[in-house]
Amino acid sequence: MEDKGKERRRAERHRSYGAVTLSWMTGYGRTSCEGNSFDRSDSGILAEIPQPILAGTTVTVKISGSGEPFRAKVRHCRKHGAWYRIGLEFVAAPAKKAPAPAPAQEADPEAEAVAVA
Repeated sequence: MEDKGKERRRAERHRSYGAVTLSWMTGYGRTSCEGNSFDRSDSGILAEIPQPILAGTTVTVKISGSGEPFRAKVRHCRKHGAWYRIGLEFVAAPAKKAPAPAPAQEADPEAEAVAVA
């Protein structure tokens, strides 16, 4: 029997409040809605939105104030008051900004002379 209080996530969650916009394809074309995020981990995000989305649906996620949109898969969608809590698993982790390249170093003539000798 499974312990209902046991944490099943693969990555640690961190509180992360902010506005999110989700968009996905339906039989009628592209649909979108706005909601709020509550927490985030290296593998996903929990958001609350005003309408349900079927588990397994791939969505595009844009977090307010962050970089590029990214793709995620709906893992679960549960009614929570007038809203729906939706668990999203990243299809590909959101791109992190690449570190700035290291400054070029000037060649040391003495070190080059020793290496040649």
